[in-house]
Amino acid sequence: MRLSVSSAINLFSVSVFLILGMGCDPEEPNVPAGADWGYVYAVIEANCSCHLSEEGEAGLSMMDIDTAYASLVDVPSQELSSMNRVTAGDPDNSYLVHKLEGTHSDVSGSGARMPFGCTGGGCLTDEQMTNIREWITNGASATVTSGDDDDAGDDDDTAGDDDTAGDDDTAGDDDTGDDDDSSGDDDDSSGDGDDDDDTPDPNAWTFTDVYGVISSNCGCHSGASHSTGFAFDGDSATLYSVWVDVASNQSAGMDRVEPGDSANSYVMHKLDGTQSSAGGSGSQMPLGGSALSQ
Repeated sequence: MRLSVSSAINLFSVSVFLILGMGCDPEEPNVPAGADWGYVYAVIEANCSCHLSEEGEAGLSMMDIDTAYASLVDVPSQELSSMNRVTAGDPDNSYLVHKLEGTHSDVSGSGARMPFGCTGGGCLTDEQMTNIREWITNGASATVTSGDDDDAGDDDDTAGDDDTAGDDDTAGDDDTGDDDDSSGDDDDSSGDGDDDDDTPDPNAWTFTDVYGVISSNCGCHSGASHSTGFAFDGDSATLYSVWVDVASNQSAGMDRVEPGDSANSYVMHKLDGTQSSAGGSGSQMPLGGSALSQ
């Protein structure tokens, strides 16, 4: 008989739940705010991880500053072909603005508001939107004056790191644990990528707690389908059903979540960034963004 949701998750290591404790406020890039392309791209890089791969979600790749500019300015939107993603000089006729402000339905667009499915404080701030609008109004120039958070594709660019076949939104990573995969826990003394104590903790999070963080941080996989094959359809029961006691598509012989054994749960390896040592592939999750906190 399958374990109940709460029983199975309580068998998880305490650290599985602690590393998922990350808020969903919009990220402010570490560059001076300003109405120029450097700042605008830094905002995109900090908040739009689904598009930071070579292919990108919905055909929109913004993996580095040059690719993003070429994909946005004077390029028709895939969702609304009658409107450019960015129309230089006209923010009200720029689909990017409507998607970020949540007014895309008013102009006959579709899909979720960006960053994916955001609501309230999880959406871009008024200051960020004002600068994006002003950048477009001023002609959507490629000039960088405020700084470029990823330095146009340099080697330490997080925006497209190892964005090859195993990545979250490219072909071949239908790893079930993808977006639920969190931050680095590679100070493990045993060398297996897991320094967790698997002793059940009566005060550990419930699956409801875990789902709340996953749904807030893993927008690429929260729809009914995904290019990688891993999707939980915005539903906690679906996420549970594709996680617990389900074989990983990336790491042969390892379940995505093995109750009572975090060292043999592929989700943990993807979150810790140790998927290669577990015979897996692709990038640490969340893709292109900051690792989830301890």
